[in-house]
Amino acid sequence: MMLTTLLLLLLLFLFIALLYLRFKHFQKAKTYYSRKPAKLNHGYKNAPKPPWVVKEVIKLKALSNEGCRSVSHMFNRRFSDTRNMTVSKT
Repeated sequence: MMLTTLLLLLLLFLFIALLYLRFKHFQKAKTYYSRKPAKLNHGYKNAPKPPWVVKEVIKLKALSNEGCRSVSHMFNRRFSDTRNMTVSKT
């Protein structure tokens, strides 16, 4: 009697384990974000830089004898923290 009870419990455990393993892949994967950020429809990909940025880049280029990559690095080091503005190499 006790042996049959143990066998039934073992079979029940195996059955539940097989069901869990079989349907595990049907569970939805966890995502770290639920929605895509809202896109602004302003007609162009990136907003133009303010006029002070253009003046500063031209001033940095005139004062230094460096290339465009170095000028962009200098500008970003100077203004990325204080004014939250960066420029790229192009």
